[in-house]
Amino acid sequence: MMNLSAENIQGKYPGSEDDDRVLICGTSANPFDADPKALNECYEKIICIFKPDYNCRSLLWREIIKRHKNKSTANLDVSVLANISDGFTAGQILNTVQNVLTDRRLVLEKRIPIHAAEFVSALAEYVPVYEEEHAAYKAWLMKMSLGSQRKALCEQEKEEAPLEEEVPEDDDY
Repeated sequence: MMNLSAENIQGKYPGSEDDDRVLICGTSANPFDADPKALNECYEKIICIFKPDYNCRSLLWREIIKRHKNKSTANLDVSVLANISDGFTAGQILNTVQNVLTDRRLVLEKRIPIHAAEFVSALAEYVPVYEEEHAAYKAWLMKMSLGSQRKALCEQEKEEAPLEEEVPEDDDY
């Protein structure tokens, strides 16, 4: 694995002065396969983007469709799409819209309106992120150094909180 620490990058690459910043981004659908120690050495922060909740999915469907066909989604039941797409990623939703709203389909829209069922059949081609897999991602993240730090911070906040005040265990905000 490459050494991407600030000390190693400093002065070796153009534009790496003291006031400049370098962002190294890595993605993986299988982070469990990576060596946790090597990841902790390589990356200062690890950000997991989990599957979207209902409100995010609703907004995703509405905005992606609107951008793709340059019209509103008033005649399309987005709430049905948001419910059915539970467990699917934002990328899968984007690919579904792109596969359904082809140029040919948009030409036919005046005669045959677009229905939610068209998106459902296209979405069925993808495999959702199941709850077990989602829990495994969360457990993996908690094993990483940032997850351990977050867990310790939450425990410290619980100890410092007054006994009468109830602290939520899992804050999704």
